[in-house]
Amino acid sequence: MKAGSGESKATLLERALGLTTSRPKATLGVLVLVCLLATGAAFLRGPRLAFGVEQFVPAEDPAFLRYEELNQQFGRDDNTVFVFATRPGWFTPAGAAQALELQGALAGDETVEEVLGLASVTLIRDEGRETYVGPVLTPARLESMDERALAELGSYLAREPAYTGRLVSPDQQTLAFALRVKDSYYGGQHHPQIMRHVDAALAPFRARGLELAVTGGPATQVAYKEFLRADAGRFVLLIGALLAIALGLTFRSVAGVLLPLGATAIALYLTIALQVALGIPFNLLSSAVPVLVLIVGISDSIHLLTRYREELAELPPGVLLADEAPAALRRAVQATARACLMTSITTSVGFFVLPTTGIPILAALGIVTGSGVVLAYLTSLTLLPACLALLPPPRPLPPTAPSGFVARLGDLAMDRPRTTAIVLGLIL
Repeated sequence: MKAGSGESKATLLERALGLTTSRPKATLGVLVLVCLLATGAAFLRGPRLAFGVEQFVPAEDPAFLRYEELNQQFGRDDNTVFVFATRPGWFTPAGAAQALELQGALAGDETVEEVLGLASVTLIRDEGRETYVGPVLTPARLESMDERALAELGSYLAREPAYTGRLVSPDQQTLAFALRVKDSYYGGQHHPQIMRHVDAALAPFRARGLELAVTGGPATQVAYKEFLRADAGRFVLLIGALLAIALGLTFRSVAGVLLPLGATAIALYLTIALQVALGIPFNLLSSAVPVLVLIVGISDSIHLLTRYREELAELPPGVLLADEAPAALRRAVQATARACLMTSITTSVGFFVLPTTGIPILAALGIVTGSGVVLAYLTSLTLLPACLALLPPPRPLPPTAPSGFVARLGDLAMDRPRTTAIVLGLIL
């Protein structure tokens, strides 16, 4: 029963793959339809971004649950934008007025809970006849202070531990502003809106020559997303170029370069579309997915192309390639389909077990990359046979003999297996 079941499954696989060579145009049409459906599903769902601390720890971890509980009670600690403004003479009438104007500009948005700065941090100071308790500086307080009083205030803040290095630098040249974002705007989907507000608020001050530095959770995550997008693009282009060179040296034909790259490119596109459609967020490891899918997925195309050209090389002399090419292509597809299926399954299983770690960032990597490996197999075994059935047969590629060094190394390992095992063990 087991043998018969395996045989029927193999026959079903062979019949399904046989349709790619017997009906190549229909196969390509189905592949185009699948791409369109994947695009529609991804468009309707929309991409998600997740760069928070929750991506790095299991959701049921007690420490993380306590952390989330504290966030609900006291507000989040990872959703603050820090702005550092540097100029000489902050504690002069013009400098203090600019500080208040800057803080007001930062506070003017629906995403902002509060801005900590000169106008909001509490000052407790003995000022002669009375003790002042209130914001360090307000418009009304500024009007009542002359240059000497402002200079004294700056000196006081610069030497008091509660303010120096927190609100003002020891040299009084830099002020710090902490823009706390409302908890309802937590998450990667809100970061672009937050940073657009910050950039718009700071633009007039930059134009006036004020030196500004921005950091904090939303700022660094927006910057990292841009870096991630550019980095992934560079890696894909670089790896694509290297693979194109390797394919060109191996097959020495345009089709031998474009077909494998096209198959893996479609597989990568479907992988990203599937990730978006399933709602799996993009995270810090997402830039590794295109690289893994390209490298792992292209091997199926190489196996198929190589076997096809070897099948053509084994034809008897005098036989027209155009007459025997369809049968040779079917044999090549059948010979490589099952072997590549097993390698794709074992590779994808290695990624599919990553969700068992419970860590969301690894779970997403495992699901997406494992799916990409399977999609690369399906794309290679549908697109390539269909295109090869429509194209003229390529130049036959006889099986290449191993180099002299590789042959001698293999003979040595076979003649002295125990010695080889001992040497390898010592090396390890």
